Amino acid sequence: MKQRNHPSKRAFTLIELLVVVAIIALLISILLPSLKRAREQARISKCLANLRSITQAGSAYVLDHESLVFTFPQNYKVDGDRRSWRLFTEFIWGGGVPDVGRNDWDESQGPDNPVRLNADVYIFTPDERPMNDYITPGVAWANRDRHKRDGTGNQLRHDIPTGLPDVFKCPSDTTAGVPNVQRSAEPPPEPESIFQTWRFWGTSYPINWYWAYYYAGPGNENAATLGVLTGRLGQRLLAEKTQRGSAEFILFYENQFNFALEGARARGYEDDPRSLPGWHGQQDFHSAGFFDGHAVYRRFNTTAIDGPGWTTWPSRPWTGTGWETYEDN
Repeated sequence: MKQRNHPSKRAFTLIELLVVVAIIALLISILLPSLKRAREQARISKCLANLRSITQAGSAYVLDHESLVFTFPQNYKVDGDRRSWRLFTEFIWGGGVPDVGRNDWDESQGPDNPVRLNADVYIFTPDERPMNDYITPGVAWANRDRHKRDGTGNQLRHDIPTGLPDVFKCPSDTTAGVPNVQRSAEPPPEPESIFQTWRFWGTSYPINWYWAYYYAGPGNENAATLGVLTGRLGQRLLAEKTQRGSAEFILFYENQFNFALEGARARGYEDDPRSLPGWHGQQDFHSAGFFDGHAVYRRFNTTAIDGPGWTTWPSRPWTGTGWETYEDN
């Protein structure tokens, strides 16, 4: 009987194995950036959807009240009750009461920021904020038990989650620091941290509060005296905004853009502007929602208060030193 010859089984050599591993590593290095960009693009889409919902709600609020949602709520009252707080923020227009306490603030921002715990966002419940009913009608997500206190005096909000709807959360929100509209000495926030704006302030999206500072005029550092933007001031602004174009005026934005604009001034005015990577990873690219209800993700030159197709200023700024480039515009 003739014996059959079976082919011998040959194992991979070390060199062949290394070649295979190298090829796999190369493919991963090629594919990972694309996958990361695709994931971030999905997050950008969600962020813009949030801003569209919020800015459209802002437009609806204007139609009903004939004034803008306030930026500096110094005189804000509920049923005649002003209550008591020390920090007026750009977040009180809507959103929720944060869960965090003093230890959380010390851990994230340092021990020099305990005033944050006496900010307006900790004082007013979601159903007391003017735009929540336009964004989430009925504010059914709010749990008023969160504002009660236990036997030791601690608020239950530390133990009961806020239940904040996703419309208030940017999926790439990574910084909780906020600027001072009067040009603070605070350092820019880290581009990637573990602290979200929505967690510490109740929403990822502050309202544009800079225009009120500029509106007050040069030398008027106490912009907070503008208070709630109702009555003649709000009506005057709306009339001017109609003339300028509501598609240009930024009404809400991501908090990183808010921080980048702190040093913005009139074109031609020398200052120390900030250039920051936005929450979605690109340098000087940010998400913003406009007064007419649309939202964009694009590059913004934060050296000035305006640029092609956008402005943080609701109408032509004042004339005078540093503002000559705006005369007759």
